[in-house]
Amino acid sequence: ITVWTSDGKIQAQRHNASGKGFLGIAWRPNEDQFITLSDSVRRFDVQLHLLSAYKHRPEEVIPLCVEWHPDGEIYVIGDYGYDAIPSLLQLRKSDDSLISQTKKSKAEYRNLDWLHDGRRLATASDAIRVWNARGTLLHEIKATDNLWGVAWSPDGKYIVTSDQAGHI
Repeated sequence: ITVWTSDGKIQAQRHNASGKGFLGIAWRPNEDQFITLSDSVRRFDVQLHLLSAYKHRPEEVIPLCVEWHPDGEIYVIGDYGYDAIPSLLQLRKSDDSLISQTKKSKAEYRNLDWLHDGRRLATASDAIRVWNARGTLLHEIKATDNLWGVAWSPDGKYIVTSDQAGHI
């Protein structure tokens, strides 16, 4: 992990002791801290002091994506699962405690995006899914190919997705 200043200087650097890469990262709104995803979920401050660390599930499954809710009080993690181990989407409080989790996807959760006001969450996997802030599924549209990207339009009227076959 490398923390850079806005003028391009290195503030701090840290290597993962496990040797595994970091696959996801997200700043906490209005805080100088962020979450990273690797062999465990870790939270750091800007000096890279470890604030918390935990395994998000008992199986050896690395989460792929993380996104803080705009209020900074909750965040969501999506992982990839494999073989007989289903992918998980987890909603967690800022103290890392689990609020809810779901196994709705047949493919990994690759990307997440909160609506600017935090009322809805869009996820990309084998379908585009829209959830409320409590983790209840509101809408689901199956995709022809697994989705990689997802983003809300600034006015919240549209969602754009991208897939592994090159479609937008």
